[in-house]
Amino acid sequence: MLCWVALRLTQPTIALAQGAIRAAGAALIAAYPDFLDRIEDATLVWKDGTRMPLDDGKGAKLLE
Repeated sequence: MLCWVALRLTQPTIALAQGAIRAAGAALIAAYPDFLDRIEDATLVWKDGTRMPLDDGKGAKLLE
């Protein structure tokens, strides 16, 4: 039961994080349209086909 509650409480955070990743990717594409093509899942796709992850999946980090 506790695991279910913990999972339910983290789902909105995950959705917000994915939305923030997509927004950041869209801002990058808008800033560099000659070089960047699109976002697929959490991956930035460059015009030359190179793929670059936008998130390492490790969650928020402390900026020191």
